[in-house]
Amino acid sequence: MIIQQKGKFTMSIKEINIVGIMKQLIDKKLTMKEAGVVMGISSRQAKRLLRRFRKEGEKGLIGKWRGSGKTYKEDFKAKIMLIVSEQYKDFRPTFAAEKLYELNGFKINRETMRQWMIEGKLWKGKKRKIVVTHQSRARRSRIGELIQIDGSPHDWFEGRAPKCCLLIFIDDATSRIMHLRFEEAETTLGYFRCVKDYVLQYGL
Repeated sequence: MIIQQKGKFTMSIKEINIVGIMKQLIDKKLTMKEAGVVMGISSRQAKRLLRRFRKEGEKGLIGKWRGSGKTYKEDFKAKIMLIVSEQYKDFRPTFAAEKLYELNGFKINRETMRQWMIEGKLWKGKKRKIVVTHQSRARRSRIGELIQIDGSPHDWFEGRAPKCCLLIFIDDATSRIMHLRFEEAETTLGYFRCVKDYVLQYGL
């Protein structure tokens, strides 16, 4: 659907939604990855759209989400695919579309070319990555059975002392903090000292 504004450029509902997403990116209410997922594009493409929106405003997005609007007759499509299969079958769709226009005088939208080449088995579309959802691990049943260990470098003393690293031992079953220790940095020797203190206090 296209929204008509008197005396102004027109925007589709989809383009209006994209403008909203761009504004959320600028306000840091969305990450680039989240915006890409919402729009069905990669983070890199979302970044390019944001650059265009910052530079050109809403006008910069007009038409970027619309098809070419052309419908091609089957005999014309067959003619184009014959040329592509004979001269450009090893080309990527974008490059094939460029050469088709440059050398043969036929201007075909690169997305249309991609679809036609996939249909003609001259190009294999990229497979979408399968997102594997890992089930949450159940917590251990008894205290001391599993200790989670982590280090957090930070200016813990707010300038009153040098920056250091806080090493922390957390019990998996209870989320109880079992041990804390400040070290100059997150090192193996620092963890060894923490383990020694822990074992002396709680045993093995």
